[in-house]
Amino acid sequence: MSRPLRLAVVDANIAIHAVLETELSPLAERAWVSWNEAGTDTCTPRLWLYEVTSAIHRAYMQGQIREEQALAALEIALGFGVQIVPDDGLVPEAFRWATRLGRLATYDCFYLALAEHLGAEFWTADKSLANASRQAGLPWVHWIGEL
Repeated sequence: MSRPLRLAVVDANIAIHAVLETELSPLAERAWVSWNEAGTDTCTPRLWLYEVTSAIHRAYMQGQIREEQALAALEIALGFGVQIVPDDGLVPEAFRWATRLGRLATYDCFYLALAEHLGAEFWTADKSLANASRQAGLPWVHWIGEL
């Protein structure tokens, strides 16, 4: 199936790495710049909001960042302009993707289900998810290090 070049489903960990200082921050920042320059629309299931908020809150609670830094990181992440897409109908597909990829948790598979549903590329900072997806024959799944 051919994938449009102007739409990308992005998982939360890319935003998290872009707003918190990590070893993958340069790759995540480059991904956002690349998508903006290419005019790529980014979208995600609602889960993205919860994952981004949780990761930033965790960094705050663990003393890695101050409260004002956490709130600023949230504002930056929300400012990326990611479109939140209703995902209620994706439950069966997410379940099937988790089974197919041998994953115990299903939450990452909502991103896969959405990308499949929209005929979009899926981008992740989770190398193991990208590798498992590629091994399952999904050429439309990419790790941010591929940019």
